[in-house]
Amino acid sequence: MRCLVTGGAGFIGFHLCRALLLRGIEVTVLDDLSNEYDPGLKEENLWDLAAAGGVNFVRGSVEDHADCCRALAGVQGVFHLAALAGVRESFLRPERTAEVNARGTAALLSAMGQKGVRRCVLASSSTVYGDAAPPFREDAPLGRAQSPYAQSKQTAEMLSAAHCASFPCAVAAARLFSVYGPRMRPALALRKFALQLLNGEEIALYGDCARDFTEVRDAVAGLLACFDHTASHAGFAAFNIAAGRAVKMTELVALLERELGRKAQVRQEGAKKGDAPVTLADLTKSKALLGYEPQVRFEEGAASFCRWLVG
Repeated sequence: MRCLVTGGAGFIGFHLCRALLLRGIEVTVLDDLSNEYDPGLKEENLWDLAAAGGVNFVRGSVEDHADCCRALAGVQGVFHLAALAGVRESFLRPERTAEVNARGTAALLSAMGQKGVRRCVLASSSTVYGDAAPPFREDAPLGRAQSPYAQSKQTAEMLSAAHCASFPCAVAAARLFSVYGPRMRPALALRKFALQLLNGEEIALYGDCARDFTEVRDAVAGLLACFDHTASHAGFAAFNIAAGRAVKMTELVALLERELGRKAQVRQEGAKKGDAPVTLADLTKSKALLGYEPQVRFEEGAASFCRWLVG
């Protein structure tokens, strides 16, 4: 079997591609190596994947139907991870966020229909729950989107559901919650705070918020479980992929202080526009239908990340 991983040169994409290779699955990566953050980090991921067994790399955009068709050659399943990420960043670039995350999903689904590819995992987000009250359940109505990024992810899910109504296929939306781990993007909280702590810089905390942090190994296990589900279940379905525990940002900073042996300089500020006060997943459905069970406690995962960071 060959699978396409869009955005496969990124953080989660790297770990997923490596897991697929270990399963004996051939991998094609579609990635434009954009400069949203250092493209050198993505190129390093591709080099390491080559050393791990190799992938077929197609440089192109998920927004381009022809690029998607080219990348889908010989493919039986798709993991759609490519996206313009970031809640706060999406307020600065709402049109571009919609283009990549919504129109890009539409272009990929169209190409899948043309090529007869019937299995897909969509990397969705906890942000689709909007202003709903936690813990978030997949069968509950989605709240109002609180950012352009959240709206683009809601749209991507709706497009996927519509695609399943038109084609004999299966799309599983993996609603990922605050994934962290080695190779994570520099702008994500855990890595950003750790570097600020190591450099003696001030850490800004915005409101008294908490996040359901998911270690990347658990995220990959959830993505693979979603893909396995598409083998025997047609249509669209959504699943929470998370740890099932909310960690306050103050707890995160205290843990980093212990692991890195530094004292943080913390500045408290008001909540940022678009940020949910708390994200927390109800994992009942994922456990029952996918057999998903998170394995990595936050303390263990954060400590492992710190050891990777300081090298």
